[in-house]
Amino acid sequence: MLKKVKLDRVQIPDGHLLSAKADLNLTYHQTRGLKRWLKDQGVAMKSEKTTRRIANPLLQPHAVTGELLPLTTKDNEGCRTVKLLPSAAVQSMAVTVEDNIMRNAEAGNLTWHQGLIPQDELWIKILGDHGGGTFKMAFQILNVGNPNSKTNTVVFSLFSAKDTRENLRTATSRFATEIGELRGKQWRLPDGCEMHSHVFAAGDYAQLSMWYGISGAAGHELNADDDTETYPCLYFEVRKECLNLEADDDDMFLVIPNRSLDRMSIQHRNFMQNGRGNVKYAKHFKNVIAPAMFNIPLNQVCIPGLHLSLGIFHKLYSMMEKALNDLDRTIASHLVRDVLQDEDVDEAEVLHRHHLHGLTPYVEAVEEAGLIVDRVENITAEINSLENDLAWAFLQSDDAEDVIDLKEEAERFRTTHIFVQLRRLSDDSSASYLIPHGKKMNKRQCFLVLLSVVLVWLVIAMFRSGHASPTDILPGRLLKIGAKTSWISNKKVNDGDIGTQDNVTNGSMELNMTPVEMKKDVQKRKKHPYYKYVPNEADAREKFLTDQKVVQSVPTEVPEWVYNKTAGDLFRKGLIHDVDLQNGNFLTTQENTPVNSTITRYTGGAPLLKVSTDVFKSFPKESPFKSSYFNTCSVVGNGGILKESGCGKEIDASEFIIRCNMAPMDDNYLEDIGKKTSLITFNADMISYRYDSLKKPGSVEAFLRDLSAYGDSYLWIPAFFSKSYANWALLSERVIRESDATAEVIFPHVDFIKSVHSYWRRQGLKAASTTGLLLVSAAAQICEEVHLYGFWPFHSDRNNKRLTEHYFDNALPGKKHDVPEEFRQLQSLHNAGIIRLTANACQ
Repeated sequence: MLKKVKLDRVQIPDGHLLSAKADLNLTYHQTRGLKRWLKDQGVAMKSEKTTRRIANPLLQPHAVTGELLPLTTKDNEGCRTVKLLPSAAVQSMAVTVEDNIMRNAEAGNLTWHQGLIPQDELWIKILGDHGGGTFKMAFQILNVGNPNSKTNTVVFSLFSAKDTRENLRTATSRFATEIGELRGKQWRLPDGCEMHSHVFAAGDYAQLSMWYGISGAAGHELNADDDTETYPCLYFEVRKECLNLEADDDDMFLVIPNRSLDRMSIQHRNFMQNGRGNVKYAKHFKNVIAPAMFNIPLNQVCIPGLHLSLGIFHKLYSMMEKALNDLDRTIASHLVRDVLQDEDVDEAEVLHRHHLHGLTPYVEAVEEAGLIVDRVENITAEINSLENDLAWAFLQSDDAEDVIDLKEEAERFRTTHIFVQLRRLSDDSSASYLIPHGKKMNKRQCFLVLLSVVLVWLVIAMFRSGHASPTDILPGRLLKIGAKTSWISNKKVNDGDIGTQDNVTNGSMELNMTPVEMKKDVQKRKKHPYYKYVPNEADAREKFLTDQKVVQSVPTEVPEWVYNKTAGDLFRKGLIHDVDLQNGNFLTTQENTPVNSTITRYTGGAPLLKVSTDVFKSFPKESPFKSSYFNTCSVVGNGGILKESGCGKEIDASEFIIRCNMAPMDDNYLEDIGKKTSLITFNADMISYRYDSLKKPGSVEAFLRDLSAYGDSYLWIPAFFSKSYANWALLSERVIRESDATAEVIFPHVDFIKSVHSYWRRQGLKAASTTGLLLVSAAAQICEEVHLYGFWPFHSDRNNKRLTEHYFDNALPGKKHDVPEEFRQLQSLHNAGIIRLTANACQ
């Protein structure tokens, strides 16, 4: 065509390639292919750099944040578990909506559909949909020509998991405020017209039920033999049985109240207070088991017409398919029961035909399989609904008895509704069709037998081995972000921790050293393995230059941190399986470790020591945290990032302050690390190499003098790694108890350490956990908000400033830890709103 008009070359102006890319939904990779092809045809385009430069200001209002969130999913065995899964969302949904409206207004695309929308109103629809393994949340401006078109659908949030109630609340609750502010918001369009907005919600019925806190689209009740008493309707407080009334039924004239957000809020409050949040009592509170996620009135909630059409068509197709199957069975049954019974019919001749072979057992198999398929479909629908409600109830419940009751109800449901069906199948005489005596089964018989057995087996598999138990829902393996993550250096830099063997120790706070100066008594203690990790100046500088490059690719934390209670509770309960160790009961006490009981090792589970009367006296009667719960806690690591940070006042502002490994509290550090201490950790082997096993009076005095810097704090000693550790820890406790010291020694429970180590291994942390990570895990059990300081594994900050390993020295830890990986885990928790990580100077 270009040759016909005698044009050898055509130049497409700036911006047109970007327009084509957007209109054709092309990626940049596809755009490059289009550009090369057009170039061969004599059509030239501007460079991709120019296209991106034009796109940048257009995309600037729509900054997107990607992060990993703790979301529930199913593993390969069908068990509900928790993983860190990817999610992405715009930083400000309101800004994105406003920009979209203004662009449409400037382009003259706004319409009021011939008066269907009032002239002074803008209608905005919020919708959600799950498909392809991803849940998408989007909005549509309804004041355009094709409001339901793909080009008018703007996705502002998505995550890679099912849209269960807990996942929706974890991933999308951040938009609740912005969506509420959109209702009735005043707008001034470019032409000066004043508008106000109406917000609508749309989605499939199951999703809408979860958005508004109803306990399931099907209205199933966990312990109801007759689930017709449930209230599954989102719009009216109507029982399930009333949904199927005939027109001439007297009950049709009953007045059925509308649901409203206010009434549902009251019902949910009563459900939590009077029903203790137990889903088996949901029907007594109109099935409202959770608060509404978004403040959108129910009269502005709609089910998409496409969903209704597909649902109706699918139902009709299923009915037709079932009718044809019934017809097939009827014809076969007639042949067996009537034709073959006719005395004029030669039965041998009929059965000799290959396509009629095994006809009698086939008919019986088909009839039995049809019944099983119907039962399985009903049971599967109930299981899916109950499983979601059970997971939500477990995550929200603070009552261990309620959790146990829920588990028992699930077991009762499993026994009553599933295994009874299997038993009936196995006991029924018609089951002889499985292997007809003296005959081989044809392909159709085999298919139907396999279909029925597999369907029943699949349902049973969902609940085998207690997989429906709430305690199996958490914790799960977190998603491992590739081992080749670019910002983690191949040369690992680790942080100090408690030892796991007799000859492996830490002492990361042992001395107040710098890269160029040590205290005079260093030579005396230098034999300890700890000191082989003190770098000289050349190695320290090399470490700094290496980390300087690594830090450039370390993702930054979410700038404006907001506590996510749902995700926090999920993390808190995931750390500890045993409810006996929750709520601050994670210490070794006289309650849980009586005389003559045996304490095992933290690692391996081998017996360590038998509790004598003297050992028993070393334990507190009960955990001091049993009745304590703090709104805010500061966990202070020992990272060099604290030096000159000015974080002291912010650290001290928390109600409970936790410090690691008896780190020094000299006056010159207090502005950066704070003055208060509520709990300090102490490694048992320090008694040996720092205080000469407390054999001399001078050693005891030095120990008590150093301890006095922390006042009447708790002294946390992980005692049960080995026999020598236990002896040193118990010796320390006795010396403190018999002195005037105000500190109180506490030992973390063996099951707590095992549970926490197990949890972090499932998250992908293969190395031993540091003291800091254990303290974060413990703090989560007694603190609502956990704030971290001094957790930075690099010798360079983000401004290329040189740092030391600790704020008080530059001694590197052993190789048994993977501190960069721990930092990545903590960063993910920060971005999810679970803990707050401060990795820079305080304001």
